[in-house]
Amino acid sequence: MARLGLKARLKIETIPDKVSLRLGKDTSKDIDRMSQNIRTKLQLTKVFLSKHDTLAQCDK
Repeated sequence: MARLGLKARLKIETIPDKVSLRLGKDTSKDIDRMSQNIRTKLQLTKVFLSKHDTLAQCDK
């Protein structure tokens, strides 16, 4: 886990300047879009897990 955190930190630190400049513009729109994507993925994951759980219970 520690190595994974270090890799993520390195990737964040090596973000090009263009990206950080772009973050100044339309940041709230970007954040809204990202949070909507995350909500959608969470919803899909919940649906998948509930179906998977139902299948697992049928196997017992």
